[in-house]
This record gives sequence, C-alpha cells and structure tokens, in this order.
Amino acid sequence: MNPQARRSLARAIAPRIAIALLGQFVNWDGENTLPLPTQQLAINN
Repeated sequence: MNPQARRSLARAIAPRIAIALLGQFVNWDGENTLPLPTQQLAINN
C-alpha cells in the first residue's frame, strides 16, 4: 500500500473513529458520562 493511499484511507476513516470514540463517552441526549468539570459548572450556575 503506497503512502498516498494510506493517507487518504486514514483521512476517510479517522473522523468515524473519532465519532465512535466520542459516542462511547457522550450520550446523545447531551448528557456527559465523563466526570468533567462542565458538570460542576452546570451545578454552580
């Protein structure tokens, strides 16, 4: 596999991997499953 093809393949697949990984941590109701500081901010405001 030449570098050009590998690069274009990575460019095609990378966004899907990122979305899949984010999907593991974020429920689509907009609720965060990660214990992030944003939840503290939401409580304080």
